[in-house]
Amino acid sequence: KRGAAFTSLIAAVVVTSLEASVGILTNSLGIISGALQSGLDLIAAAATVYAVRESSKPPDEEHLYGHGKYESLVAFIETVLLLATCAWVSYEAVQRLFYREARVEASLAGFAVMTISIILDTSRFRALYRVAKKYGDQALEADALHFASDALGSAVVIMGLLFLALGYPMADPIAALGVVAIILALSLRLGRRTLFVLLDRAP
Repeated sequence: KRGAAFTSLIAAVVVTSLEASVGILTNSLGIISGALQSGLDLIAAAATVYAVRESSKPPDEEHLYGHGKYESLVAFIETVLLLATCAWVSYEAVQRLFYREARVEASLAGFAVMTISIILDTSRFRALYRVAKKYGDQALEADALHFASDALGSAVVIMGLLFLALGYPMADPIAALGVVAIILALSLRLGRRTLFVLLDRAP
């Protein structure tokens, strides 16, 4: 579990750095939204490393039933962070669609970075999800869903960049809103489950 969590942390650092650099250079909201999502993945991955370490501790005088809820608490915090990102990206996309123009460049670097992101995110999702199901670890599952949403989001961004290259500037903010829709669907489902665990709701 610790190995899977730490590897996801390294992957998040790489993807965030690449997407942020290219997003700023091209001014693509789609890529920037992907970078923000990956940045939250970086925070989430670091939190998951902590949660996995803490949850593996045996019960003590202050935690009579063990430390397992660290995983659920971190998963819930990750969900809140994702929802905050959705709010910002949605606001910026609406601004670009209806109120102001933004010059965006559909460069080869953008396509390359998003393709690399899809490959890394998909591999991390599979590895994390396998370990999460094996150990019933919600924090690792939350981390896996972060990477899954990143991969889906990157695919949407590539579609937006393709339409942008064909002369449709509205495609970039629309692609960003597509990323938001994907994140919302995954986040709300996971948030509901983690909240039930924290409230001790019976299965």
